[in-house]
Amino acid sequence: MPGPRAPFTARHGLAVAAGCAALALTGSGLAAAPAAHVQAEAPVAATASAFGTGQPALGLFQSSTLLVVDDGALPDPSPQVATVGAIRARSAGVEIQSALAALKVAKAERAAAVRAAAERARLVAERKNRAAARAARAALVVSPVAWYQLSAGFGDRGGWSSGRHTGLDFRAPIGTPVMAVHQGRVARTAWHPAYGRMIILDLGGGVTAWYCHLSQVSVSAGERVSAGERIGAVGMSGNTSGPHLHFEVRVWDQPTDPTAYLWGSSRGRPGAVPGWTYGTVQPFDTLGQYSF
Repeated sequence: MPGPRAPFTARHGLAVAAGCAALALTGSGLAAAPAAHVQAEAPVAATASAFGTGQPALGLFQSSTLLVVDDGALPDPSPQVATVGAIRARSAGVEIQSALAALKVAKAERAAAVRAAAERARLVAERKNRAAARAARAALVVSPVAWYQLSAGFGDRGGWSSGRHTGLDFRAPIGTPVMAVHQGRVARTAWHPAYGRMIILDLGGGVTAWYCHLSQVSVSAGERVSAGERIGAVGMSGNTSGPHLHFEVRVWDQPTDPTAYLWGSSRGRPGAVPGWTYGTVQPFDTLGQYSF
């Protein structure tokens, strides 16, 4: 004959703490069962250490008394099932699966939001970097003469050797300082029958700046100069009718419009090379015979 059943608290894990009672259930799933009958109530006099069973708990009852449950109302099915008062046990397996699925969706949504935010931040940073580069380039480009009057524009027709004017003429008094328009290296200083005293700055990327008709040359070939640094002075040497600076911007030795380089929307970038310049200008490599 089987002995007496173990107390309910031992078989079902009734964990009690001050102010509340909890029904701890185990098993892989739950199903309907007869309602438990509350046999008696007694004051709670346990501590939180009563929860140290390590078992899962289902159904936390806020109360100032301990519910004592009638053993006879609770059979021992597998999995174990009970209903206490209005608290009804449900299928823990279904609830857990639903919670895990919801958590997975939430994690995916958060990850997508993080990726989208990172991409937006990257695009904003990229735009800022481009704007900063444009601003830096513009800040490094200065006018070759501070005070002047433009007396001839690029491409003007007239009595020039090429038939058209290949640069800009900055009319200014003799001795007016002439500055490097951009940082670069002095590629050559020379004297030329038409250009007079001249300086050629290598600005990089095949771009050179030509300064002509100078009265003074203050740099030597091979020197590195900074934007705004004085490199010479306005004069009227060579083939000229009055004091001015003839300034050219060339791309691979072909003149382009200096206004695009100095004041265009993309300062520091030369404009396109007009077709009429090819074969009509003094090439860079022929100036050696005129070097100082």
